[in-house]
Amino acid sequence: MHHHRHTRIIIDNHLCRSDGADAIAVGSPEWYAWLNDEQTTSFVYRSASGGFTARRERQRNGWYWYAYRRIGGRLHKRYLGRASDLNTARLHHIDMAFAAGDQPASQRRLADAQTLAIASRLRPPPQRPSLVARPRLLNLLDESLSVALTLMSAPAGFGKTTLLTAWTAHRQASAAAAIVWVSLDAADDDPPRFWNTLALALDTARPGGGAHTRLLLESLQQPPHTLLAHAFISDVNTIAGGVVIVLDDYHLITSTDVHTSLTAFVDYQPSHVHLVIATRADPPLPLVRWRARGRLAELRAADLRFTTEEAAAFLRSTMGLDLPLDAIRTLEERTEGWAAALQLAALSIRDHTDVEAFIRRFAGSHRAIVDYLLEEVITRQPDHVQRFLLHTSVLERMSAALCDALLEPGVTDGDRQSIPAQAMLDYLERANLFVTPLDEERRWYRYHHLFAEMLRDWLQRTQPALVTDLHRRAAQWYRDAGLAGSAIAHFLQAGDADSAARVIEAIADTTLWEYGDAQALLRWIAALPDETVLAHPRLALDQVWALLASIQFDAAEARAVEIEHAMTRQDARTQSLVAGELSAMRSLAARVRGDVSRALHCAAHALERLSDFNHSLARAIAVMNLVETHVMRGSLSDAEQACTELPDASPGRNLVIALIGLLSRSGVYRQQGRLAEARALLDEALRLLERRNATERPIVALIHLALADVFYEQDRLDEAEHYAQMALKRAEHWWNNDILINSLWILSAIRRARGNADAAADLAEQVERLSLEYRVGWIANHTQAGRAERLLRSGDRQAAERWAADCGLSLTDTPPPERFYEYLVLTRVALARGEGRTTLPLLQCLLEQSKQGQHTSRIIDTLKLLALARRQTGDASGARQALLQALQYAEPGNLVRTFVDEGETMKWLLADCGASLAPRAQQGDPDARRLLAYIDDLIGAFHRTPTLSTNASQTLLPEESLTAREIQVLRLLAAGHTDKDIAASLVIAVSTVRSHIKRIYAKIRVHNRAQAVVRARELGVIG
Repeated sequence: MHHHRHTRIIIDNHLCRSDGADAIAVGSPEWYAWLNDEQTTSFVYRSASGGFTARRERQRNGWYWYAYRRIGGRLHKRYLGRASDLNTARLHHIDMAFAAGDQPASQRRLADAQTLAIASRLRPPPQRPSLVARPRLLNLLDESLSVALTLMSAPAGFGKTTLLTAWTAHRQASAAAAIVWVSLDAADDDPPRFWNTLALALDTARPGGGAHTRLLLESLQQPPHTLLAHAFISDVNTIAGGVVIVLDDYHLITSTDVHTSLTAFVDYQPSHVHLVIATRADPPLPLVRWRARGRLAELRAADLRFTTEEAAAFLRSTMGLDLPLDAIRTLEERTEGWAAALQLAALSIRDHTDVEAFIRRFAGSHRAIVDYLLEEVITRQPDHVQRFLLHTSVLERMSAALCDALLEPGVTDGDRQSIPAQAMLDYLERANLFVTPLDEERRWYRYHHLFAEMLRDWLQRTQPALVTDLHRRAAQWYRDAGLAGSAIAHFLQAGDADSAARVIEAIADTTLWEYGDAQALLRWIAALPDETVLAHPRLALDQVWALLASIQFDAAEARAVEIEHAMTRQDARTQSLVAGELSAMRSLAARVRGDVSRALHCAAHALERLSDFNHSLARAIAVMNLVETHVMRGSLSDAEQACTELPDASPGRNLVIALIGLLSRSGVYRQQGRLAEARALLDEALRLLERRNATERPIVALIHLALADVFYEQDRLDEAEHYAQMALKRAEHWWNNDILINSLWILSAIRRARGNADAAADLAEQVERLSLEYRVGWIANHTQAGRAERLLRSGDRQAAERWAADCGLSLTDTPPPERFYEYLVLTRVALARGEGRTTLPLLQCLLEQSKQGQHTSRIIDTLKLLALARRQTGDASGARQALLQALQYAEPGNLVRTFVDEGETMKWLLADCGASLAPRAQQGDPDARRLLAYIDDLIGAFHRTPTLSTNASQTLLPEESLTAREIQVLRLLAAGHTDKDIAASLVIAVSTVRSHIKRIYAKIRVHNRAQAVVRARELGVIG
């Protein structure tokens, strides 16, 4: 074979030579003609993700394309497909698969384990070349596309899967629709697994198609089942053109929750989507309602039975039998057109000389016919074939390597020559012995379900002692292959719960903390006997962590008590570890529930018991929770001290432990107003994820959220929105999730800062609804206070007053530090009523608490309101003093939105402070100059911010259009300065000062300096 002289390269989905000539669009007729040219042997695919080299290779079933890429010094290979499969989506999918696989082997095995176990179930089985044409049924299926759902309900062996395989191939050949195929199994009998499988199938049909559902499923907390259905609707709505979703073997689904969520899907199913359910029995779905509404088409056993003509074609073309028409009619009558019985009968007829006598001998129910024919078929196979069939019957799916593991020391023929499993699988497929390939390369197969059931029954009757050993061998193979779910299932079927527990223990940390899949971990552990779980302390603790991650606090505490009772038989070191982790867990639960004192007590106990486990994840979580509890109670000094217990991000550190340290420290820095240092730590966290090839981990959303917070405070709204949207995309549709709530809150603040009050209110209402779903007292209180502040800002003072009357707080209280925010909002409501004087004692108390805890952001917030309150009471000097203190705290971190979000009144107060600083700045005072420059920057930010409707602070002064500079000039006028003095103080020309004065006179409707000073005092612009 000759090679092209020029290597072909794909760039931007166009094929060209290395010299750039002869560009061909991928997916065009010219592209496929080039691929099928016998001289075409390779090409290079280039992309930002790394690309690959593709080569055409011959296999036993024809020519196939494979992709190669060198990763970490090793050459990796992936299957691309036949030439007809190579479109832009397929090339991009393989490129992304290589990129995802460019990570440490241990992480790669776990990632593969989450998808490889079901990959073979996400495509229609390959068609047999001798398939009997059944145009009448294909037409019925085509006609059913006008309704939402087709139900194909018939017993096993009626050819449901074969028919659907032929029909979907027919639809794909005509490019009429995207085919989303799922061969369900018992592992899908759970809403998250069910919808994850559908999302993976959608990804297979259209790369990236299942993104919304997959993101939702990454939540640590299990989302509502109907929400999964609606997320999947969002996904299919992104696909242009028709979509056909096939759910084969739906009878394996027994979960009421799955049925309920699928009902929700069908009820809201988009018009371009058609669902096909193939099942042995009618599922508990509202079929009567759908039938009455014309949304349901049905194919039953009577429709699927072979006619005499179809039976003749099947026996002749598929089974190679040329029988007399009378014999075919008799056989069709005896089997009632049942495809499985026809196939078994044909296999038996091959070994009988008197066909008519054989046909007369069997009759009765379907099961009786199958039992009879199966015995006929199996007992007539050579011993080595029987052995292979029985030994591999315990498998749901099988590959040659897996079969070899079950057949040690190997299947042999009569001469005791070992026969490779792949050769046996090829033979079974050629002999039509009920084996179906699951991929084009014939790597994975399965038995026909009915055939497998009969084989298992036979195995149990004839060799019951072997069943356990076969399951154990299968489990060991799956474990070594990194396919945890299948390994666990087979160990349990082998009765070896202890080995299943060890498999779960080995992957629990990665599953929960790196992949965020608490539900998978809980599901695996729930399959174990309770005594097994409690006999494995590490596994029992992982179960409690997963329950906490799922916000199942009561269940977590109940399990913790059981663990404590079971640990009395363990050694002292294990008891200390368990006691420490349980205290860490209880500290976390207490903080989330708002019980600060218990959270602190349990955290201290956890650190004491975990003192010998300095590098454990549990200890890092305990410290993180201690830090967050101190922040909650307003003590940043204690929080900063607790941060010294956090581990650093050294190269060998566990990824999650390192990120906990970086995130906790950056959180404290943000509360201290040290934004540059906070951002530096967050950037370090992103670099760490990049070095570990872990940028898609769920935890990255926390980093994006923190960056959004930093950039928002700095008034860098575009960057803040970018990171908030990134966090939201990862958290989108997550239920009861902090990331979702806080990213929506930041986006609401950004919308408000840009003058879009309606959009800001819509997002804020989403935040409020989601926050209340926690059903935790302090979160509900905080949420209601936030709503009152939002309504106050929008001018709805009555609603804010109602909250103040009902919240149970008083301006005369001694406020607990953890309710700081609620008391701050209570103060805002009082200021809006014009009762600034009544707020002074409470604000002074809040200020003292915040200073004692060195909580910078709280100090600034309190001083701002103290300035506004003093201004309202006529104490202009005290107002300036309070605001100048706030500015001194805020200036080192360059905080912006903290002040700008207060509205126009804050701008006037800042201008007043600037005017008071101007003389000192003119005299060269460096502190005054620095603060004056900061004030100028803040006032500039006010000019960039659109004015919204009246807020609480704006009710303190009338609405006037004086600029900040004009306020400075007016204040200097009131102090008796001449035009020349003012020009020198503000470092502007005298003519500019006079222009400012003319505009001031016009705006406040006066004619001279004396009138201007009186009017300014009336307006409250000066003291």
